[in-house]
Amino acid sequence: EEEEEEEEEEEEEEEEEEEEEEEEEEIEKKKKKKKKKKKKKKKKKKKKEEEEEEEEEEEEEEEEEEEEEEEEEEEENEEEEEEEERKKKIIIIIIIIIIIIIIIIIIIIIIIIIIIIIIIIIIIIIIIIIIIIIIIIIIIIIIIDLYFHYTM
Repeated sequence: EEEEEEEEEEEEEEEEEEEEEEEEEEIEKKKKKKKKKKKKKKKKKKKKEEEEEEEEEEEEEEEEEEEEEEEEEEEENEEEEEEEERKKKIIIIIIIIIIIIIIIIIIIIIIIIIIIIIIIIIIIIIIIIIIIIIIIIIIIIIIIDLYFHYTM
């Protein structure tokens, strides 16, 4: 009986040991699992951080691109404004040239009209002088004729 009891005790002890071992294994497994979980969590966190960094970088790149686009737009706008200014200046110059040409034409027309008026006046004066000379000649002829007529 004692032997049996001893055996039983031994068996119990063995069982207890086994149970303890199992518990230890279980604890070990849990630890490993926990560690694994922690590692996984860490990895996940790291991945998330990397993604956030990538997102930030992408955002920065987008901002830079937007800035570049804005700068290009500004440059284009400036060029367009300069072109508009050039066009305005050209139009103003053309208008000034047209005005000058019109003034010159008007002056030429006025000069031509004045010359024509002067020529007409000269012609009228010449005609008047000729008429006066003819009248004088006629008067002289009449006087001479009368003289000869009465003296004879």
